[in-house]
Amino acid sequence: MGTGLIGYDGTMSQSSAYPSRVTVLIGNDVIGIIEIRDINQTGLRGTLKPESGFEPYRKVFEAAIEATRRFEDRMRVEVDYVLWDQMIEAFSEIHRLGLTIAEIPRRIEEVYFESSDWYFGVAFNVFKEVYDELLD
Repeated sequence: MGTGLIGYDGTMSQSSAYPSRVTVLIGNDVIGIIEIRDINQTGLRGTLKPESGFEPYRKVFEAAIEATRRFEDRMRVEVDYVLWDQMIEAFSEIHRLGLTIAEIPRRIEEVYFESSDWYFGVAFNVFKEVYDELLD
Protein backbone atom coordinates (compact mmCIF):
# COMPACT_ATOMS: atom_id res chain seq x y z
CA MET A 1 0.00 0.00 0.00
CA GLY A 2 1.16 3.51 -0.74
CA THR A 3 1.08 6.89 0.92
CA GLY A 4 1.03 10.49 -0.18
CA LEU A 5 -1.20 10.13 -3.24
CA ILE A 6 -2.64 13.25 -4.83
CA GLY A 7 -6.36 13.05 -5.58
CA TYR A 8 -7.92 14.47 -8.76
CA ASP A 9 -9.09 17.43 -6.69
CA GLY A 10 -5.47 18.24 -5.84
CA THR A 11 -5.71 17.20 -2.20
CA MET A 12 -2.98 15.08 -0.70
CA SER A 13 -3.86 11.93 1.17
CA GLN A 14 -1.41 10.44 3.65
CA SER A 15 -3.54 7.31 4.04
CA SER A 16 -1.75 4.01 3.64
CA ALA A 17 -5.07 2.50 2.50
CA TYR A 18 -4.47 3.22 -1.19
CA PRO A 19 -2.50 0.73 -3.24
CA SER A 20 0.72 2.18 -4.58
CA ARG A 21 0.61 0.01 -7.68
CA VAL A 22 -1.73 -2.25 -9.62
CA THR A 23 -1.13 -5.01 -12.15
CA VAL A 24 -2.33 -4.59 -15.75
CA LEU A 25 -3.43 -7.76 -17.52
CA ILE A 26 -4.51 -8.79 -20.99
CA GLY A 27 -6.08 -12.18 -20.55
CA ASN A 28 -3.77 -13.94 -18.09
CA ASP A 29 -0.66 -12.07 -19.26
CA VAL A 30 0.86 -9.44 -17.00
CA ILE A 31 1.69 -6.62 -19.39
CA GLY A 32 2.54 -3.92 -16.89
CA ILE A 33 2.32 -2.25 -13.53
CA ILE A 34 0.74 1.16 -12.92
CA GLU A 35 2.54 3.04 -10.18
CA ILE A 36 -0.46 5.00 -8.93
CA ARG A 37 -0.14 8.76 -8.51
CA ASP A 38 -3.81 9.78 -8.49
CA ILE A 39 -6.92 7.90 -7.49
CA ASN A 40 -10.54 8.84 -6.98
CA GLN A 41 -14.00 7.33 -7.29
CA THR A 42 -13.91 7.14 -11.09
CA GLY A 43 -10.46 5.79 -11.81
CA LEU A 44 -6.75 5.91 -11.29
CA ARG A 45 -3.70 7.35 -13.01
CA GLY A 46 -0.01 6.73 -12.81
CA THR A 47 3.11 5.68 -14.63
CA LEU A 48 2.72 2.52 -16.68
CA LYS A 49 5.76 0.30 -16.35
CA PRO A 50 5.83 -2.42 -19.02
CA GLU A 51 6.45 -6.00 -17.87
CA SER A 52 7.55 -9.11 -19.76
CA GLY A 53 4.14 -9.74 -21.38
CA PHE A 54 4.03 -6.25 -22.89
CA GLU A 55 5.99 -6.81 -26.11
CA PRO A 56 3.12 -8.15 -28.29
CA TYR A 57 1.16 -4.96 -27.48
CA ARG A 58 3.99 -2.40 -27.51
CA LYS A 59 3.12 -0.95 -30.95
CA VAL A 60 -0.48 -0.24 -29.90
CA PHE A 61 0.64 1.60 -26.76
CA GLU A 62 3.41 3.48 -28.53
CA ALA A 63 0.96 4.59 -31.25
CA ALA A 64 -1.27 6.05 -28.50
CA ILE A 65 1.68 7.85 -26.93
CA GLU A 66 2.66 9.28 -30.31
CA ALA A 67 -0.92 10.37 -31.04
CA THR A 68 -1.02 12.06 -27.63
CA ARG A 69 2.30 13.83 -28.35
CA ARG A 70 1.07 15.11 -31.72
CA PHE A 71 -2.17 16.40 -30.19
CA GLU A 72 -0.39 18.06 -27.25
CA ASP A 73 2.16 19.70 -29.55
CA ARG A 74 -0.61 21.13 -31.72
CA MET A 75 -2.65 22.23 -28.69
CA ARG A 76 0.05 24.81 -27.96
CA VAL A 77 -1.23 26.62 -31.07
CA GLU A 78 -4.85 25.54 -31.51
CA VAL A 79 -7.23 22.63 -31.05
CA ASP A 80 -6.90 20.20 -33.92
CA TYR A 81 -9.97 17.96 -34.02
CA VAL A 82 -8.44 15.58 -36.54
CA LEU A 83 -5.54 14.94 -34.16
CA TRP A 84 -8.03 14.66 -31.29
CA ASP A 85 -9.95 11.97 -33.19
CA GLN A 86 -6.70 10.12 -33.96
CA MET A 87 -5.72 10.21 -30.29
CA ILE A 88 -9.12 8.93 -29.17
CA GLU A 89 -8.97 6.14 -31.75
CA ALA A 90 -5.51 5.15 -30.47
CA PHE A 91 -6.92 4.96 -26.93
CA SER A 92 -9.79 2.86 -28.26
CA GLU A 93 -7.28 0.43 -29.78
CA ILE A 94 -5.79 -0.10 -26.32
CA HIS A 95 -9.26 -0.49 -24.83
CA ARG A 96 -10.13 -3.17 -27.41
CA LEU A 97 -7.21 -5.26 -26.15
CA GLY A 98 -9.36 -6.06 -23.10
CA LEU A 99 -7.19 -4.70 -20.32
CA THR A 100 -8.03 -5.58 -16.75
CA ILE A 101 -6.55 -4.60 -13.42
CA ALA A 102 -5.79 -7.71 -11.34
CA GLU A 103 -6.54 -5.99 -8.04
CA ILE A 104 -9.80 -4.41 -9.27
CA PRO A 105 -12.12 -6.95 -10.93
CA ARG A 106 -14.31 -4.39 -12.69
CA ARG A 107 -14.91 -3.51 -16.32
CA ILE A 108 -12.60 -0.77 -17.59
CA GLU A 109 -14.61 1.89 -19.43
CA GLU A 110 -11.78 4.04 -20.72
CA VAL A 111 -8.00 4.13 -20.99
CA TYR A 112 -5.86 7.11 -21.91
CA PHE A 113 -2.45 8.69 -21.76
CA GLU A 114 -2.33 12.13 -20.18
CA SER A 115 0.99 13.09 -21.66
CA SER A 116 3.38 11.81 -24.24
CA ASP A 117 5.23 9.77 -21.67
CA TRP A 118 3.91 6.67 -19.92
CA TYR A 119 1.47 8.54 -17.61
CA PHE A 120 -1.56 6.31 -18.08
CA GLY A 121 -5.14 6.52 -16.85
CA VAL A 122 -7.89 3.98 -16.35
CA ALA A 123 -11.55 4.84 -15.75
CA PHE A 124 -14.05 2.35 -14.39
CA ASN A 125 -17.78 2.13 -14.98
CA VAL A 126 -18.65 1.93 -11.29
CA PHE A 127 -15.53 2.89 -9.40
CA LYS A 128 -17.16 4.00 -6.15
CA GLU A 129 -17.54 0.40 -4.98
CA VAL A 130 -13.96 -0.37 -6.00
CA TYR A 131 -12.68 2.79 -4.29
CA ASP A 132 -14.44 1.80 -1.07
CA GLU A 133 -13.06 -1.75 -1.34
CA LEU A 134 -9.52 -0.41 -1.66
CA LEU A 135 -9.97 1.50 1.59
CA ASP A 136 -11.21 -1.55 3.50
